[in-house]
Amino acid sequence: VSENTLFSQEHNSILTNAKADKFNNEAYKMNKKIVRKPEVHEKANKVIDEKAEIETLIDKVYC
Repeated sequence: VSENTLFSQEHNSILTNAKADKFNNEAYKMNKKIVRKPEVHEKANKVIDEKAEIETLIDKVYC
């Protein structure tokens, strides 16, 4: 495995982790509010689902 490939994989995993953190923060902010509107719950659930997809990608990068 070339050094460039390793760097690229590490760079991609750093970006993926940053995206996961961003989604985490968004979900946290949404959950922190007292919300009664169904569309906000739907958006929060979408963010949580996207976070799970990103975590799956992170697992694939490291496995």
